[in-house]
Amino acid sequence: CIAASIDVAYSGTVGAAMEAAMQGVPAIAFSTAYGGGFAAAEELLTGLACELMTAPPARGEIWNVNFPGLTPREIKGVLYDRSVAPMQLYADGFLSERGEDGAQRLWLRGTHVDSSDVPEDTDLAALLSGFVSVGKLRSITA
Repeated sequence: CIAASIDVAYSGTVGAAMEAAMQGVPAIAFSTAYGGGFAAAEELLTGLACELMTAPPARGEIWNVNFPGLTPREIKGVLYDRSVAPMQLYADGFLSERGEDGAQRLWLRGTHVDSSDVPEDTDLAALLSGFVSVGKLRSITA
């Protein structure tokens, strides 16, 4: 899943990279859009990893790289120094169902929110515009 905007707080990929950073190990979190972006990541990941490894982040920081759910041909490029957008792209909610066995099940559902207010220099703006987003995240323990 994508680790952009305030969803970085819930990302296992970012969490693992942050743990590495807290142990003094330089790390990069690579994420793709849900259900897509894998071909673009496959094509661009090695070059980006090599590039970012030559400029390791400061202690307690990680690189956060997100690929939009596009094909390699649709990717417009890479935007660097993207900050975390202070918003979500989806408003989360739950659908409650009662199963035949009487057990209650909750299904997470997201509703797309208006993206016209996304700040221009953010990770989310880059992704919505068809770019790969590269930015740094800092651990609160750094």
